[in-house]
Amino acid sequence: MIALRDFLPYLGRRVLGAIGVLIGAMLLVFFISYILNPDPAHLWAGARASKSTIAAVVARYHLNQPWYVQLYYFIQSYATGNLGTDPQTGKSILSEMAFYFPNTLELVLVSMVMIAVLGVASGYFAGMHFGTKIDHAIRIFYLATWSSPYYLGGFLAILVFSSYIPLFPSGGMYSLTLANQPAHITGIYILDALIQLNGPAFLSGLQHVFCPPLFLHCSTSG
Repeated sequence: MIALRDFLPYLGRRVLGAIGVLIGAMLLVFFISYILNPDPAHLWAGARASKSTIAAVVARYHLNQPWYVQLYYFIQSYATGNLGTDPQTGKSILSEMAFYFPNTLELVLVSMVMIAVLGVASGYFAGMHFGTKIDHAIRIFYLATWSSPYYLGGFLAILVFSSYIPLFPSGGMYSLTLANQPAHITGIYILDALIQLNGPAFLSGLQHVFCPPLFLHCSTSG
């Protein structure tokens, strides 16, 4: 059993390391943005923005100040939870992240279930047929998908399962032709449909969410 006096220094080092990584990532993001965007105000305001609009952006984000002053406001904004505003929608980045977070969580949860089920099942099946053609076929399949880039695998998955064999849709989270869409409760489409016992919407959500986690499972389980 690990003694508390030994665990606390380890925990402290881990916390300090995490803080250092966070600060390093923030500095890296700032300096890359500072170097790559010589005119961020014009880029943020848009190609057709007036001079007064660009001047307002410069004043708002302190872009006429030295880099260390900009860095101060950059860190201050992150520390207070102000991640900026989306120039396209006018909404805060934090609200945009909160809006799309349930979609990401849905993919993560489905991926975890699929990895547990398919990973164990395929491993068990390959083990039961060790050294046979079935075992070799499973090994080759996992090796091929694991070693291929995500974008290439995703493109091939869409091409095969949406075009050649139209089993799954190529995009979206649900079918827009459904007459009865579930009300927004948790933001996770299939969970909202399940809570409201909306069978067609639940099946449509499963059909749309199945393909991305399937390829992710194959690509990360080699």
